[in-house]
Amino acid sequence: MATVQISFREGENPLNLALNQIHQIVIRTLFGHFIEFEDVNFNHDSAVLLADYRDTAASDDDDSSDARDDALDTRITALAVFVAVFNHLEEHPDKQVLVTGHTDASGSEAYNLDLSRKRAKNVLALLQGDKDAWVTSCMDHHKVEDMQQLLKWMFDDHAWDTDPGEIDNAMGPVTQGAIERFKATYNTEFGASIPVNRTFDRAAWEAFHDIYEREMRGVLGKTEAELDSLRQAIHLVDPGAVGCGESWPLTAQHRSRVDRRVEIVMFDPGEEPRTPLTCHPSDAQCLKAQCEFRNRLLYTLTPLPVDPVLAPRFRVNVHLRMVWLDPAGTEHVGWSIQAPPPRTPHRTSRPSTRSRTSAPRRRPAASSGNSIGNT
Repeated sequence: MATVQISFREGENPLNLALNQIHQIVIRTLFGHFIEFEDVNFNHDSAVLLADYRDTAASDDDDSSDARDDALDTRITALAVFVAVFNHLEEHPDKQVLVTGHTDASGSEAYNLDLSRKRAKNVLALLQGDKDAWVTSCMDHHKVEDMQQLLKWMFDDHAWDTDPGEIDNAMGPVTQGAIERFKATYNTEFGASIPVNRTFDRAAWEAFHDIYEREMRGVLGKTEAELDSLRQAIHLVDPGAVGCGESWPLTAQHRSRVDRRVEIVMFDPGEEPRTPLTCHPSDAQCLKAQCEFRNRLLYTLTPLPVDPVLAPRFRVNVHLRMVWLDPAGTEHVGWSIQAPPPRTPHRTSRPSTRSRTSAPRRRPAASSGNSIGNT
């Protein structure tokens, strides 16, 4: 008996088989991988991807210990996820990329669909290094606590004098003072000349984009030109980013941080969803039943691990410089090298040390070898 293995797409075409022979036809799934920006990287009702989740959002639904569940030197932050994505794409430059945004069920279906699309576009802008698009996205849908958490991140991890005080989602004088000091420090460190005032304006968002970029280059060990080259090689599944709203929750909760996430899905060449995506005929539509790659019978999507990235205050930067003397006693500099910050062993998710009101973050074992289906 001859065994023939084909994908469901190949099964749509005529199949030529020898006569007078028994054939076993095996329908295989198409394959891809995904890396997820988890729940804590977004505040409730915000499209801003936070660099770190140091403090629980003021208006969120989880216990205050939720965002401090990791050891500070092994945190899976948004920047760590980007590093994992870039490393994978550098090793597999032919992968086709689609960014998908998700929300919980609080709010109307139409509102959640729009918010999830904005989150996906926010992540896509950072992935592509599109400063103008990212800043516009942040200004379009943000909260005061986003600003406060970013300022707190600079205070905690970079030792800038930008402590906004309590993260209370209110633009008070303490937060305004932190904004003013942030701008002054940014000008000094980046040789810039943005207006120093107490307003978190476009210039402030642009400054944070520059900091995100500097962090990613530092951890990746790449120059600006090298990172730009890597970005230019990214192949997007049109339209690049889509919003799925509340179509693919991970929990049964109405309001849950676990369901608020963005996934970067990477497909093997030739196995990406067909375009135009029938499940997204427009920005205002997500036709769940039409989604090819969420169908477990058609696709197998496997999660990729993410290496924790040490916060700057935990890093030890080593700079070596060789100096030698020639026979005449003249000093020469032979070479210098800067070692990258140390890395810690990777893991695919944070330890489950938190106490949640929602269901634990565990995916059930999927049938037919699938790692993800309706998520």
